Amino acid sequence: IKSKWPHQLFPLVFLSSRLPCLLNIKGALRSHFILSIMLVWLLTRQLRLLVCLIFVGVQAKAPWAEITKYFEWKAAPPETLLQSSYTEQAFKLLSARHAAIEELDTVEKWQARQEEVRDYLLSKAFWPVTEMPRTPLNARITKEFHDPRGFTVRLLTIESRPKFYVTCALFIPDTARPGSTPAVVFTSGHWPLSFRDTELQQIVVLNLVTKGMIVLAYDPPSQGERAQYFNTTTNHSELNECGFDPTTCAQTSDQCTVAHSYYGRQLFLNNVTTASMWLWDALRVVDYLETVSEVDVSRIGVTGCSGGGTQASYLGAVDDRIGPAAIACYMSTFETDLAWQGVADAEQIWIGGFTEGMDKPDLLEVRAPRPTLAMLTTNDGCFPLQGGRDAVSEAENAFHILGNSSNLEKTEAVFGHGWVTANNERLYAFFLKHFHLPGNSTEMPLTLLPCTSLTVTRGGQLALDPTYRDAIYAPDIVAALAAENEQHVQKLRADASTFLAGLPATAQRVAGMHPLGPAAPPRFIGSFDFLNLTSRADTKRVERDVSVSHELHATSTAGQASKDPQVDPVVGSAEKWVIYGENTCISVVRLYKPTRGGQASPSFPSLVILGGMDSAGDPDILQEMLIQTFTRNHIVVLADVCGMGEAGAGTATFGQPGGPHNSDFGNYALDHMPLMLSSSHVARQAEHVQRVVEFLQARPDISQVNIAAYNNLASALLHAVTVNHLSVTRVALISSIATYLSVGKARYYNMPRWMELFGVLAYYDLPDLAALLAPRPLLVAFPTDEQGSPLSTTSATTTYTFTAAAYTQSGHSKDFILQAGPPSDMQIVTAVASWLRQ
Repeated sequence: IKSKWPHQLFPLVFLSSRLPCLLNIKGALRSHFILSIMLVWLLTRQLRLLVCLIFVGVQAKAPWAEITKYFEWKAAPPETLLQSSYTEQAFKLLSARHAAIEELDTVEKWQARQEEVRDYLLSKAFWPVTEMPRTPLNARITKEFHDPRGFTVRLLTIESRPKFYVTCALFIPDTARPGSTPAVVFTSGHWPLSFRDTELQQIVVLNLVTKGMIVLAYDPPSQGERAQYFNTTTNHSELNECGFDPTTCAQTSDQCTVAHSYYGRQLFLNNVTTASMWLWDALRVVDYLETVSEVDVSRIGVTGCSGGGTQASYLGAVDDRIGPAAIACYMSTFETDLAWQGVADAEQIWIGGFTEGMDKPDLLEVRAPRPTLAMLTTNDGCFPLQGGRDAVSEAENAFHILGNSSNLEKTEAVFGHGWVTANNERLYAFFLKHFHLPGNSTEMPLTLLPCTSLTVTRGGQLALDPTYRDAIYAPDIVAALAAENEQHVQKLRADASTFLAGLPATAQRVAGMHPLGPAAPPRFIGSFDFLNLTSRADTKRVERDVSVSHELHATSTAGQASKDPQVDPVVGSAEKWVIYGENTCISVVRLYKPTRGGQASPSFPSLVILGGMDSAGDPDILQEMLIQTFTRNHIVVLADVCGMGEAGAGTATFGQPGGPHNSDFGNYALDHMPLMLSSSHVARQAEHVQRVVEFLQARPDISQVNIAAYNNLASALLHAVTVNHLSVTRVALISSIATYLSVGKARYYNMPRWMELFGVLAYYDLPDLAALLAPRPLLVAFPTDEQGSPLSTTSATTTYTFTAAAYTQSGHSKDFILQAGPPSDMQIVTAVASWLRQ
């Protein structure tokens, strides 16, 4: 059974998943012919196996768990390994939070919890809103008209920060009187037309104003008229941002979250939360409302749906000027969100939220007992109904203990994701009640305004309006932040010895790295012979089954190589291993071992290559060349660490400027999730690098470990070696992005998710970690810029000035090898050969 279980177990597991239909054998024979054949095969040929497996399952849980764990790894989509490892950790933290919330049973305890939540939101989740200056708003009215139904529309812009324009529409009822009219901030969700949307959002705005409330609606970044990457030549966003054609009102793209995460990732690198950009706009909108003469500043509320619900929740949680808050199609629990789709795009990421014991219900509870309405729908495809119910149920205790249970309301409607009449009418009733206004809550079927009448700018985009030529956009903000951080780090480098002495601890904190915890021992999967191959056309491998050959991607025979009488087709043997981490994630390792005279030699130095294999575990052409070149004197190790190749989500990157975006954008389950765990993809992969190195160092056939990062795994390798003080002999960085700074200040970049680090640019960069490697031999081969283009020799030399100085200071300047320019595979192989001779 141990040698054959993956072959034999598959029919059993597959059939068990079809158990409901198989219970009716007669029906199964009719409608599931193939399954029925498998069932007969199982019962007639594998009865002993079935009995034995049942016995194992009953008598010993551990072996069964071990079997199913490995089987699930091969059966499940590879990207779920990394996702599951984070989700497992998050669920434990959320469970601990839930237990702590249940202990809150007095006014004093809930008030202390509210202070804790508020402090976290302002100091971490929404950092640095408390540090941002309230600069002049410089409101500019661009258009104004009166609607005969009894209200005036005033179109305007404000500057939430200098020259960062927010396009707004202010709706003022004719009944408004100076200082006596309540106002509602309308935060737009992820719809291309924003508040102008004639199907969902505008109907709410018009009903609110006709019921006697001032409404201020505005465009969030990268929506409506605020495209951040608009190309005035092509008249289109270069990042396919969520927008509309102002002449036809047709949407030009519905990818509303792509750009949010694009510059959101750069904000993260620069130690700024993306949520802070959204919240700051909302805070400044309230600042503007306080200047409107008709507004009663003691009666300001907020509402929004979907992404607008996110913004309404944030604003209502931290701004005491907000009274009633109505949140549609957003409220949930993170546990439900993780089980459904993940933690969403960059502005919905709470840095360290899970480790700080935070969850979405905190956004309700921190408001208690102020009036709060949660609007849910039965078929919400983004935030499931049960999550909203659970959030409200938890918050009810806070409102009850803090004195006003009736101020927390919930409404549910049969609908999908969005505004719907049944919920809207509860919204109108909610504001009428808490603003003490007369009237009824029936939704009026009003004729909607054409979106062309609600465009604030000439041309329907800030970038097209010559009045706003001085406007700055998100790329300008991140570039300014990066420049400020660059100056700060340069000052730190001035005292090189002090800077480097404290750098390992700083990097450990920034990356969120922790000492290794317990993990299952490595598992041997199988071995095979590999061939002496001379070209990509001949890269067929013969894999000899040892235990489970179906796991090894077997291929055909040697082909042309075997016809050459001067070439021995079998060069050596290879092994495949799975290295387990603390959670569900794994690394997959292949060792290519040389033979001499038909006998395997006892000990060799190793050449470890991190990254580069595809999701099937097949080496690319460069790795084939490295195997071919170096297995005569080295054990070549190809390692897919957690999240890479066969052990994860592949090597996709975050989109190409001016073209279609890779689906890796907006992967809610993976993109930013470790940030909520006070960690990073870098930390998770560095953990697995360490486990791979320790596995190799424990083998008697390996005398030393020389390790190279390929395909932008330089950050994980550098953090693993310098923070964890791994005793590797040599380090190489091959064709990797050279600096976070280049990414953090660029208008366009192409950085994979596994490089993301929150706040790194405020403290250090990759060449600083490289300096810590002195005096051990270091090869930096063909480093790239933020888009993956090779640096010139001059640029590379400048980039690694600090690294070179550290090697010179150590007296080992020759052990730092820097080779730049456009590479070929043969040039990389030659550079690696020189490095191995150091």
